[in-house]
Amino acid sequence: MPPNPDALSPGDAISLDDRKWAALLGNDSDALADMLADDLVYIHSNARIENKASYLESIRTGVLEYRKIEISDQHGLVHGSTAVVTGRAEIELLAHGRDRRLHIRYCGVWVAEPQPRLVSWQSTLVPPPASTAR
Repeated sequence: MPPNPDALSPGDAISLDDRKWAALLGNDSDALADMLADDLVYIHSNARIENKASYLESIRTGVLEYRKIEISDQHGLVHGSTAVVTGRAEIELLAHGRDRRLHIRYCGVWVAEPQPRLVSWQSTLVPPPASTAR
């Protein structure tokens, strides 16, 4: 079977993920709007669910203002025209007027048709290391 010209490579998936993080750091809601699918399901680390319109509104109005993002353990997996990106992130942001520091694991699902778009996002808080003091 010939390769699918619409398929993403693992490197493409990671590049898309990096572009999304850069847009968040730049509070660039226009760039984000181009990357997010109209039927996006965005699940925050506190279990709050947003769609594309509500998430973009949070960015545009400053309800969420990302200040620092450090990514690690980033991996891209591809299945046909769908890519899954997982990783860890250390995030500093202003959320609803409060300074927050988050350490998360995340999973984003990108679909390549007709252009790559993020269709699903979910993040989970990483608990702090257990204390060894007795």
